[in-house]
Amino acid sequence: MQDKRNLSIVVPVYNTAAYLEETFLCITNQTLGMENMEVILVNDGSMDASAEICRDFQKKYPENVRYVELLKNQGVSHAKNTALNMAVGKYITFWDSDDLWSLNAMEEAISFLQSYEEEIDMVSSNIVFFESFSRPHILNYDVTQNTIIDIRKSYQRIRTSGAACVMKTEAARQLCFDESQARWEDAKYINQLLLQKKKYGMLANVQFYYRRRKSNDSATQSFRGDKWYFLHDLKMFYNGIYEESMKQCGEWIPMMQYLMAYTIGSYFTESAAMLDREEQRQYDAVRKTILSHIEDRYLKEIPNVEVVVKWKMLSFKYDLGFEEEIDQWQQNEQKAQRNQISVARTTANYNVLKRWFALKQQNKRICTYFEKNGYERIAIYGMSDLGMYLYTELADSSIQTLYAIDRRAEKLKMGFPILTIEDFLPEVDIIIVTAVYFFKEIDEVLRNKVICPVISLEDVLYSFE
Repeated sequence: MQDKRNLSIVVPVYNTAAYLEETFLCITNQTLGMENMEVILVNDGSMDASAEICRDFQKKYPENVRYVELLKNQGVSHAKNTALNMAVGKYITFWDSDDLWSLNAMEEAISFLQSYEEEIDMVSSNIVFFESFSRPHILNYDVTQNTIIDIRKSYQRIRTSGAACVMKTEAARQLCFDESQARWEDAKYINQLLLQKKKYGMLANVQFYYRRRKSNDSATQSFRGDKWYFLHDLKMFYNGIYEESMKQCGEWIPMMQYLMAYTIGSYFTESAAMLDREEQRQYDAVRKTILSHIEDRYLKEIPNVEVVVKWKMLSFKYDLGFEEEIDQWQQNEQKAQRNQISVARTTANYNVLKRWFALKQQNKRICTYFEKNGYERIAIYGMSDLGMYLYTELADSSIQTLYAIDRRAEKLKMGFPILTIEDFLPEVDIIIVTAVYFFKEIDEVLRNKVICPVISLEDVLYSFE
């Protein structure tokens, strides 16, 4: 009897107990319906409570969830390859165990793949980062409706995250994830797949939510500083993409050049100081080979690095010898910018204090602003000097400070809760921002998290006649 489940969702699991239930909830609430999916959980030697959570999920959905427990950690690529060989669905997707999708994502993806069965093997979506910071991925682009991207015509529409893709299982099985790579193996796999049909689908009304953990302990957030990242992963990524492009297209096509320019650009922003002299020579040789196979125009067009980094790449490519001078110039510019911001911030704070003291001399108390507007419960953003002054002045009034928000929350010891902006923020009547110089940026973030008014301390003080 033919299995009716259209989709296999593969979830490699390694020490992600804190996130699994949220990910499983996202799966079970997909509009495609659990009856149309199988979920393959591969526990890659987790040492936390992941195994128990996976087993509970499997027991809850015994007809749809398959659980594999590996005795020792063998890497995410091995876990994916294990599941790829087991999958029964006509389509397959590889979810990260801490990331999320729009709830209509799987249904939209399957529908689009079915509509263009002969043209494409894969669909993808835009990516939004969340948790430690919230913003769209730099490679996102606007599409008003589901569309097909021809990689020979739209070379800038590169894809780097396999987790943000759904593909045909038959096509996916023609390849495997490189188990020798710790980084870029995902991007290499999906781009080798793209080169088969040279087209992919782009979903318009779907988002993939990529978690950037506050704990900074995920594989993609902790690889930097590892020699393997510099000496092996970059080389293997380039070799795999270059060879597949030559095999499938007979040339090193523009999109793959652009993809490698984007990739190597990030390497030129990172320090490889842990490499010894011979290792640095090897690393330089790999970078030189890759750059020699990328046209300058693509190095100049990539969006993920500043112009000065592009100068550095071109200098290195052509042996111009300006890398150290460029690095020094960049450091001086960054230092000058920091000093400029520091001066501007200090000036803004001084002007706020000056206004505050002037009001005190007129016997005007800041608590009257809150009383007049009916704000009884407040939160304070920023507990440096201005935040402390505000908290102290309100302490003997009827206004209750429920909590403060500060990036140094773990270090501050106060008599009331100190949260970070990533935490759940309890309901209050208003949030007062004492970091007045950065109010605009803070306001934009807070307005996506709270429904109460957010106002600068500066505006509060200047509201007095």
